[in-house]
This record gives sequence, C-alpha cells and structure tokens, in this order.
Amino acid sequence: TVVIASNEPQYGLPGGRKFTGEYYDKKNLNPNELVYVDNNIEKIDFDWGLLGPGCFPIHKIDNFSVRWTGEFVPETSGTYTFTTETDDGVKLYIYGKKNNSNNGNGADNDNDKNNKGNDSNNETEVIAKINDWGDHELSTNSVSVDLEVGKTYKIVMEYYDSYGVAQAKLYWTVDSMESVIARVMEKYEESVKRPSLAITYSPVEYT
Repeated sequence: TVVIASNEPQYGLPGGRKFTGEYYDKKNLNPNELVYVDNNIEKIDFDWGLLGPGCFPIHKIDNFSVRWTGEFVPETSGTYTFTTETDDGVKLYIYGKKNNSNNGNGADNDNDKNNKGNDSNNETEVIAKINDWGDHELSTNSVSVDLEVGKTYKIVMEYYDSYGVAQAKLYWTVDSMESVIARVMEKYEESVKRPSLAITYSPVEYT
C-alpha cells in the first residue's frame, strides 16, 4: 500500500494505469471528427501554449477537443479532491456504483441518461462532476468525493480549446487516516532531526 499525504497533488492514475485520449477535429467531441487515439497517456498535464497537440494530420492549434478516460483504483480509502486547470472548457465525471454518497458537485439529472456505465455487471452513475464548459482563460475547478480502497472508479475528462492558449491538467489529493498518520510521522521525524541545545559546563579553578 502506498501512503500519500493529502497536501501532495498527484498526477496520473494509481497503480501506473494509463489514460486513453481521443482527439477530435472540432470542439464538440463529434464522433465523426475523431482523428487520433492515444492509449498510453500517463497523466493529463498538457500545456500546449499556442501550438496545439501536434497529433492532427494537418497541424491544428485551435478549435479542437479531447476526451480522456481511465480507471481510478484507490490505494487508500478517503476523501479525494480532483482538480482541473484548463483553458478553455472542461467537464469531469467520476463514475461509481449506485447508492455511493455524492459530495461537492454531484451528478445532475441532465447527465443521467448519457453518463451511465457497467462495472462488473453493476450499474454505475456519476458520483461527482465538474462542469465548466465555456470559453475562458486559465481556470481552476475542484470536486471532492469519498472513494473506497480497491474499488474501480471510471474517470472521464472532456476538454476543448476554442482559440489562443491551450492548457489542460488534472490532479488529485486525498485526505485519509493513512495520510493523517503520514503527516504526523513526517512532523515527528523532522522534530527529532533538529539539533538539541547543547549546554556545556566548565569547572572554574580557583588559585
């Protein structure tokens, strides 16, 4: 088991899993405009600037979209906070088994029909989401949700760039009993490493 302190943002998926990225020619994720698929993405941490992804047949710097999907299997139970940083629009969906508690920005009714899946023959639903689908400069959004160790949760992040600078990032932190213990132990180890105040005594000789 890997213990992760909650104040350390983590990119990528636990256990070395990879994201699949689907790149679309326009900004509306139209299946007919899918031009490139990458099944080996370690993390969503892209800062393309004004250059664009560079994976299109004809180099494209604006008006494109991407959908990343991956399986998130927590290595510890706790409250996970997922954060996106994007320029422009973003949607993030966390899927879990039905009846899981919702936190932060939970699923809305408008997503019930389109955002369902199947996890080991059990229906899943959106248990947390971010929706900031619009043109804007670099913006940060976060959502928190309770996840259980060893269970599989599906993550879907959708992104588009309209024009200008293109940037997309996803990272997460976790608050759990293990992370609290890790922080306490870290502080303890720091304290015992500090040099103690040395007091020396020299006898005075009288003549």
